[in-house]
Amino acid sequence: MVWIKRLSLLVVGLLAIIALLLAYVMLFVNPNDFKDELKSVALEKANVSLRLDGDISWSFSLGLGLS
Repeated sequence: MVWIKRLSLLVVGLLAIIALLLAYVMLFVNPNDFKDELKSVALEKANVSLRLDGDISWSFSLGLGLS
């Protein structure tokens, strides 16, 4: 029974660390700094000319994403 308690504490601790890392990224990383890199990767990997008008912002629905 003790191992169940330790395992649950470990899982809760890992989830807390993941939540803190996600909050850090969303608060301190500006996705607009990577516009040129996104364009060059899209052209290089998919041969697509990407046009990004306006600002890029973080979105969080079923996963972390950009909009």
